[in-house]
Amino acid sequence: ILYIGSSGSQFVLSLEAETGKPRGFLQNLTFNWGTPALADNTLYVGGTAYQDPQNKAGLIALQTDNGQITGRKWITPVTTTKAAGGSSPIVVDEVIYFGALDGKVYAVKR
Repeated sequence: ILYIGSSGSQFVLSLEAETGKPRGFLQNLTFNWGTPALADNTLYVGGTAYQDPQNKAGLIALQTDNGQITGRKWITPVTTTKAAGGSSPIVVDEVIYFGALDGKVYAVKR
């Protein structure tokens, strides 16, 4: 299965890897950039919260089996998108690493 984030539509699209046939959408209500990271049936997606009055940015955790949002790791409330999770996250053991548009790399526990 391939997972592709969509900034404009606030969802992650899942596709069959061999055929490219759509499997479904996981709604995450986040303007996301980069490729989601998959670990233990959880997708980690970086971005900025959709229509959040505090304009929070960071990481969303989605379950691949049911599409439920199971976690949010906000790195900061921001006044611009400069602190948004701008890169593809990577999972190493129990830590998720991702770069942000403020030029920093963040590490958060799963």
